[in-house]
Amino acid sequence: MAFFAEMREKWNTFWDGVRTTMAPVDNVLGKIGSVIGFVCRWIYNLRGLLISIPVAVAAWRLAEYNKANLPGEVGINMLSTGEFGTMVSLQDAVMVPLMVTGVTLLTVLLTRKPLIPWVISIFTLSVPLLLLMNNNLPALMELLEILKGFFTTA
Repeated sequence: MAFFAEMREKWNTFWDGVRTTMAPVDNVLGKIGSVIGFVCRWIYNLRGLLISIPVAVAAWRLAEYNKANLPGEVGINMLSTGEFGTMVSLQDAVMVPLMVTGVTLLTVLLTRKPLIPWVISIFTLSVPLLLLMNNNLPALMELLEILKGFFTTA
């Protein structure tokens, strides 16, 4: 029995030395872990804002592009005869998608589950492009030129 008690004593002495040696390392690792946890919590809390910023910038740039390049009246809902069913003013064609995107981004910031309104805002940004493709399929090349110019201009 004395053998096991002596081995247990040596084992405890060894682990006490390891604990003493590792205490500063554990302290540093604990601080690093708390900093990483703090940053992750802030990113999680600001996730709505972080996913809204690129959409807001894209919406603003798309509105600026549309205001500069669309005619005074914009046709939507192309009929089979080649005429448009509805004509809207340039102001409406630019501001309504921007306002819808703004409302959905506001919802992103106010909701606990921001991904659903964020997807809606992405869809509202894509509606003018989808209408362009739907109304005039050869405009696909024009669309590619628009996108190229959209992402290359400052």
